[in-house]
Amino acid sequence: MTRTVCFGDNTIDRYLGPVGRDLVGGSCVNVAVGLCRSCIAASYVGPVGDDPAGAQVLTEIAAQGVDTSHVAVVPGVATAVTEIVLLPRGERRYVSELYEIFDSYQPNADAWASVTSASNVHTSRFSHLFDRLRAAARKDGFTLSCDFSTSEPPPDLDGLDLAFRSAGESTDAEYALALAAAVLERGAASAVVTLGEAGSVALTADGSTWQDAVEVESVVDTCGAGDAFIAAYLGRWLRGAAIADCLAAGAEAGARACTLVGAFPQAGARVESSR
Repeated sequence: MTRTVCFGDNTIDRYLGPVGRDLVGGSCVNVAVGLCRSCIAASYVGPVGDDPAGAQVLTEIAAQGVDTSHVAVVPGVATAVTEIVLLPRGERRYVSELYEIFDSYQPNADAWASVTSASNVHTSRFSHLFDRLRAAARKDGFTLSCDFSTSEPPPDLDGLDLAFRSAGESTDAEYALALAAAVLERGAASAVVTLGEAGSVALTADGSTWQDAVEVESVVDTCGAGDAFIAAYLGRWLRGAAIADCLAAGAEAGARACTLVGAFPQAGARVESSR
């Protein structure tokens, strides 16, 4: 059976007033949930703290169908928390980010075996583990995708099948193509760049494919829209769909994600602040 592991970050998205809700998020967790909602078996591997926030992450993603059997619960360390203020038209401002739990994370032997035995691995934020993961992909034969978001990718991407990048605030098509081309020049097989309301583009050695953004009547929250795009794109890509179909699915999912608070539908409850 095809199995995908999402190996990377999780967080509590703490929406400050007037929203006042704590929701589970983090790019890798969001992708894992999105895959499960598309009926693709997905596991999440990464660390949480032994605090109420960590318990909320585990409870919520398990309820969404994500396998959490190799999540590390780290004693005495706070689960990642991102404080967010929603702005008009669904834009958001990040007030603070507490992500120290990921800086020194190392998977134990069982967790690493779970990652490397998967059919497909998607990763984000684990820059200190990226080369190890890339080497394992070449050795063990799983397909590998990575979300670099707005960060600069490392110089050697040999062994990376699919890179996702964000153009940030830019809607410049030439800039997006340059971002994608830089990834291919470093050894990745393909790249996808999102440009928000300006759409998205995929680039391979065979050329580029463009996709317009899908409009929605009312944008509530853009947080997690890019992750919803990635999950839907991956879901089609893993099933062997054409690039145009993958982009179209991504655009639809990203648009839907903008119509609710948080990255995916969840009950959401206030939890006590982490240590």
